[in-house]
This record gives sequence, C-alpha cells and structure tokens, in this order.
Amino acid sequence: MNNLITTKKIVFFIFLISFIFSFLINFLFKFNKGTLLISNTTNLNSFELFSTILIKNTICFLIILSSIFISKYIVYIFLFINGYNLGAIISQFTNVKHFLLIIPHGVTEIYSFLFLSVITLKILKFEYISPKDKRNIIFSFLILLLSAFIEAFITPYIYIKFVIGG
Repeated sequence: MNNLITTKKIVFFIFLISFIFSFLINFLFKFNKGTLLISNTTNLNSFELFSTILIKNTICFLIILSSIFISKYIVYIFLFINGYNLGAIISQFTNVKHFLLIIPHGVTEIYSFLFLSVITLKILKFEYISPKDKRNIIFSFLILLLSAFIEAFITPYIYIKFVIGG
C-alpha cells in the first residue's frame, strides 16, 4: 500500500512540476504569446471531432500502456510532455474564459492518464497484471472515452455560448 502511495506521488509530481515549469517559462518569457490557436468550432462536425479526439487519446492510452512491455520511463516522459504542453497552453490564455476550453474535458482526461500511469507502474513493479488491474485499465479507457465525448460535444457548445457569446 505504501508503494502505491509513493507511485501516485511520483506520477503527480512529474506532471505537476513539468506543468509549473512550462507555465512559468512560457508566461515569463512570452513564448508564442498571442498565437493561441482556437478552432472555429462553428464549422466542426462533432462526430468527426469525436473520432479524431478518440483516436489521438487512444494512441496516448496505448503509449502509456506500452510501458508495461518497454520501460517505466515511457510513463515518465509522457507525463512530462503532457504537463509541459498543458502549462504552455494555459500560459497563452488571455482571458479567464479560455479555461472553459480545458476544464470540461481536461479534468477527466488528465485523471484517466494519471490513473493509467499509476496502474502501469504498479504492474511493472510487481510484474503481474491482476484482474483488478485489468478492470482499472478498462475503467481508465472508459473515462478517456467520456473525456473525448465531452471535448467533442460539450466543450464547443460551452465555448460558443460563454466565450464567443453565441
């Protein structure tokens, strides 16, 4: 149990440190300031968007899962890169309303990736995949599926309604 708590802390720490580092660097030095790319959500087909997001999230899911067969460093690198990217994106926000682009789906997506990271590191440590681990992997993917749904169908609506003012 103590090892699992340590693993959770490591996973969260890597993500958080890379996020803070990226946010500060990008905010203080104004890298890419003013180039926040926001898609014109009024021209998007939500089903196409959902498919695209689900494919990208599934690839990320499989990258984390591949660490079981390759190396735990895959998880660490993935967490660092995603924390860094999130920090870079948020540092470009010029308005608090832009958080509406991240919050609705970001909470579930980040949770899913962090949860899967903990599971894979646990599997690597004990070199065994328990039935509970298999259920947790499936649960993590279902949360990722929910996140893709929110990002494709709910986030554009929130953006149009509250940011654009439609």
